[in-house]
Amino acid sequence: MTSIPTPTYTTTGNAVYTGNITAQGGTLAVTNSSTPHTAALSVDGAITGLTESLSAGASGGNVLQVTNTTSAPTSANVNITSNAAADKTLAVQVAGDTQPRLTVDSNGKHGWGPGGSTATDTTLYRSAAGTLTTDGSMAVGANLSAAGTSTLTGNVTAGANLSVAGTSTLTGAATTTGTLGVGTNLSVAGTSALTGTVTASGAVNIGTNLAVTGTSTLTGNVTASGSLTVAGSATVAGVPFPAGVYFPSDHGFAAWTYDPTGAVNTTQTNSGTLYLARVPIRFATTLTKAYLSIATAASGVTANQNYVGLYDSGGTLRASTAAGSIDASITSPGLLTATFSASYSAPAGMYWIAFVNNATTPTTLGRTGTFLATPNANLAASAYRFAVNGTGLTNAPSTITPGSNTLSGLITMWAAVG
Repeated sequence: MTSIPTPTYTTTGNAVYTGNITAQGGTLAVTNSSTPHTAALSVDGAITGLTESLSAGASGGNVLQVTNTTSAPTSANVNITSNAAADKTLAVQVAGDTQPRLTVDSNGKHGWGPGGSTATDTTLYRSAAGTLTTDGSMAVGANLSAAGTSTLTGNVTAGANLSVAGTSTLTGAATTTGTLGVGTNLSVAGTSALTGTVTASGAVNIGTNLAVTGTSTLTGNVTASGSLTVAGSATVAGVPFPAGVYFPSDHGFAAWTYDPTGAVNTTQTNSGTLYLARVPIRFATTLTKAYLSIATAASGVTANQNYVGLYDSGGTLRASTAAGSIDASITSPGLLTATFSASYSAPAGMYWIAFVNNATTPTTLGRTGTFLATPNANLAASAYRFAVNGTGLTNAPSTITPGSNTLSGLITMWAAVG
């Protein structure tokens, strides 16, 4: 064996070597202890240097082991000191990788990636006091429980249950195959698919769409500017909902004045009168058609003086049939399908479906009850559900004044849009 080189210099208890020291088949110990060492390399005390490299081929693993035999040490067993905040501090990769699969910087920010030549793309870090943040998506395979206020700007996917005892705001989408339990409020700005049970004792605000295939219990308010779809059963304030109720969408409509089975009476229209029937559009949608019930066909129709239109709550005509397009249609009884000359992208709100016809014998429309005032109970003229707004007309005016709506001669006609 090569002898140990002469130290460069020595001090009390210390020796400094400038050459290489090799221990072949034995052990090398740098120690200030009399305890025997059996490892190939043993160090008691600190190692200081610019670069330290440890390489070995060990089929049993355990290339490096740090053991502290003293309980409750006053310092960490391994301490890494970087020069500045956010410095690269720790990296883990596989042989052949040019990019690490795990990184930790001096702020404690973790990064993960696929390795190879691809940089890390997933992070987890402290963004503020008491706050742990990821810039990507988080998928929870089991249960996620949040007792405080949660603000999630990305997507939340939970394979089992998601439980929030405080207020939750999701500006992305929420997807859970288990139970979603919200103690206070739930606000979702994106599209959410929940295949389990949804329980919320506060308000639920949906920015886009919410699809629930399980059982939902919502004791607070539900606000959906998009669609709210429940394939299972829903209980609102302890009442099962819906209970055998048909909705416009069940018939392929966006909105209607009421269920068409309610149109059990008829009334003949007057030529030139603009009849209005109000419908609520609960979420933004594109409208292309309007529908009316023609109980008795018109005869002696005056060409190009028959229209179906759509007015917004301010009285502006937003869509209308083209001149002459329904002239022939109103001469046959049944469902009148009136296609607008141009589609209309309708924001959520209240709209009036309008009808005017001119004929020797005007059409007779399907309608509900005979009372004129009751359908408009507690409503101002500008908000009447059914009204008349103008006579002697040959078209649908570009604007009307909702405050000029009248009860005289109104027809509680069935109408729908889609």
